[in-house]
Amino acid sequence: MATLKQMRVVKNRLSLLLIVTTLSACFFTYTREDIYIFSILGSMLWGAPIVFYILLVAIRIRWKGVFWPWTQFIVLAILPVLAYGRLAVSMPDNEIEKEHFRIATYNVNYYSDKNIDEQIEVLEKIDADIISLLEVNPAWEKKLEEYTESYPYRHKVNDTRANATVGLSMLLSKFPIETPQAHAEGYAVSYKINIVGKKLDIVQVHPLPPMSKALTQSRNKTLEEVSKLELGEYKIILGDFNTVHWHKPMKEILSKQGVRVASKGQLSWPVPLPLAPIDHILTSYNLPHGGSGKVCPMYSDHCLIYSDVNLEEAFNK
Repeated sequence: MATLKQMRVVKNRLSLLLIVTTLSACFFTYTREDIYIFSILGSMLWGAPIVFYILLVAIRIRWKGVFWPWTQFIVLAILPVLAYGRLAVSMPDNEIEKEHFRIATYNVNYYSDKNIDEQIEVLEKIDADIISLLEVNPAWEKKLEEYTESYPYRHKVNDTRANATVGLSMLLSKFPIETPQAHAEGYAVSYKINIVGKKLDIVQVHPLPPMSKALTQSRNKTLEEVSKLELGEYKIILGDFNTVHWHKPMKEILSKQGVRVASKGQLSWPVPLPLAPIDHILTSYNLPHGGSGKVCPMYSDHCLIYSDVNLEEAFNK
């Protein structure tokens, strides 16, 4: 039988192995998505830190008896996870004060058509000047017809992908929308927004999720085409990119389009435990940005993210 000292050595080795495995898994799945196998791991192991943390706690606890070990496990592993999920899911009580012109993007989840009124209340409290809505279903579309006074300008695109319909991509705007144009088989749509005589280029992006080799290649192709779009002086690229902002195709967009991550890498998916920043708002460097944030209603698997842009300062230069 192993001595107590030997058991401690084994426990420490297992703990060290788990820590190294966690760091390695996160590094490769979130930085090497250009390699197919890591892209698949990245899709599946968004919860790797939580899983490995729970296993680490389980290993560190001395499993003798019943009551005390389980109490330790619940306090050190289960309660922190539940607390994070509870804090992450949020519904604002009041309007969220904005500094400047506000843009937002929200994947509403095509397969969820409940509590739309509560989610639209969130949109009202965000009070974005332009909002990108993805995976809009018929129930959402019907309800949004009641809000034409708030957003008189809107454009919708039928979104069919991976042999299944996931609804509409919609852009709602308080300012006139001009010349919408689809790109990358419709997975990206560009618009020109007329704001006090100035043209603001908006690109709404929603590539396929990297759940297979073909889907991964399609997503990367979409992002590559977005990086090559000819856009104007002032530009904003936003949506559900289905990848993190340090992924190679995203870096190409940031570099070639001359944009930055105005949404600051908000963890946006999956609700109720958002661990991956895959929804983004990118703005050109000549658009000074202010605050940004997110709201995570329980009714979608994505958080809504928003960012404020000082158009007045940019346009008056």
